[in-house]
Amino acid sequence: MILEKFNHINENILCDLGEVGYQEIKANSHNEKLRGIGAIIDNMLIAFAVVDEKLQLVIDGEVFDTENLSFEYAHNANSTTTFSVTGSEMKKSITYPSWWCHSPIPVVAFEADDDEEDFCAYIILMMQSSKRIEQICKKYS
Repeated sequence: MILEKFNHINENILCDLGEVGYQEIKANSHNEKLRGIGAIIDNMLIAFAVVDEKLQLVIDGEVFDTENLSFEYAHNANSTTTFSVTGSEMKKSITYPSWWCHSPIPVVAFEADDDEEDFCAYIILMMQSSKRIEQICKKYS
């Protein structure tokens, strides 16, 4: 499966759903349809993938149906960010360096920039609206 790489034009991610591994690729040389969007965060693949017209969340090889999930996203005092996903029978939480830590120039971090710079914040933005979810499913089906 080929996923669009969040915030990277002409870069994609090759992966198999349910597998931990992934490969970053520069272009989609086989012209396969993109099936989602994702990012590599702290050496883990986190992605939205559309399977059978349903939106799935991928976290480090685990695949979750996005229905009935709740999300939390918070910046911590030590320049890390924590992203948590909770479902009826699961809870996943990751803490990773905040997006501005990777900037080559000093950045004044504004929460308004989060969903443009951090894929986990983008996930939360998309999940707040059924219309946005529908658009993602349409784009990657």
